[in-house]
Amino acid sequence: MTEKRVAPLMAGLRNQIDDHSLMVRLGTDFPIPDQTLLLFARAQYADCVTWIPMLALMRDRCINSILRQAIWDNICDEAGQHRPSHVTMAQRFIASLRLPAELSNVAHYTPASWHSYQIMMKLAHTGTEATIAGWVLAQEYLVPVFFAAFRKRFELIPGVDIDYLVEHEEVDTDRHYQWLLEAVDSLCQEREVWGEVESGILMSARSVLSVLDWLSVDMSEVLEAER
Repeated sequence: MTEKRVAPLMAGLRNQIDDHSLMVRLGTDFPIPDQTLLLFARAQYADCVTWIPMLALMRDRCINSILRQAIWDNICDEAGQHRPSHVTMAQRFIASLRLPAELSNVAHYTPASWHSYQIMMKLAHTGTEATIAGWVLAQEYLVPVFFAAFRKRFELIPGVDIDYLVEHEEVDTDRHYQWLLEAVDSLCQEREVWGEVESGILMSARSVLSVLDWLSVDMSEVLEAER
């Protein structure tokens, strides 16, 4: 029953992301400045480094056993329980682009993801478990969409390690999304919390779109300066 609510909402949000001007350009031969690609890489590295501790804080705010287990399994995947950790993959990704891995200030290191980071911080400290479930569910569904679009550009750069992007395209849309979908279904069966779940999903979509918006503005400024 929950999936019937989730599926059309996710489809609509994916359409919004696919229709974003930057995503449209990524799907064509339109030139994307190197600076824009590097800013994307910085944003993903910062997100990856902060993802595990944020998930841990979110898990501790949850009571539902299925949701707690889904988040725990996600943490284990991220931390490399059965393969190299996602943090290590992200570090290899930025190292192959010759970007620094030192992250002492998120806003300074990656302005593109600052708004998304603030949303994640707020949820980790004050979010309800239903809102958290919706937010993480949408992250697992929507983030791989724009990872795939950017990956195609990084594939054109010799020597770039794209394992981090490929891993998230495969794992997030498969295991992680299904785990969270089961958790959301469990929560909605316990009590009427769909409104909170939907709120979390929409917050998640806004965080993804905010990164695209920031990168798009920066790209426009670079292209304008090159004229």
